[in-house]
Amino acid sequence: MRVTSSLYKVEFEGMDFSTTKRVDGLRLITGDAKEADEFAGRSYSTTVTIDRIFCDLDLVTWISDIRDGKIEKKSGTIAFVDESGNKVVGFKLEGCWPIAWSAPEMMAEAVWTGKEVGVERVTFAVEKVAIDA
Repeated sequence: MRVTSSLYKVEFEGMDFSTTKRVDGLRLITGDAKEADEFAGRSYSTTVTIDRIFCDLDLVTWISDIRDGKIEKKSGTIAFVDESGNKVVGFKLEGCWPIAWSAPEMMAEAVWTGKEVGVERVTFAVEKVAIDA
């Protein structure tokens, strides 16, 4: 199996991630060498950071709700796809919620070409990552 790092698809329940520009931190963690005998097979939480074109307020609203005590965890998938958009290998993300959000960078001295886009960054806490082959 061969994957291309620039061909991928990100989906989260009820949210538009079609404008994702970058994914970082996707990991499967089952322990470390110090605790291998005692906790073998136990999985750990991780974080995943996603940069996407700022297109709506869904992430800001979700984070605001969490800040106000309304915790809602969602599931998502990140998949490598081929040139036709067919999944090569995917990863299921379960028990996700945003723990950090950054607004798009604003620069007054930027040269306006009409093609600039604002990119937001969100970091999700992820309770479980599973391979979705």
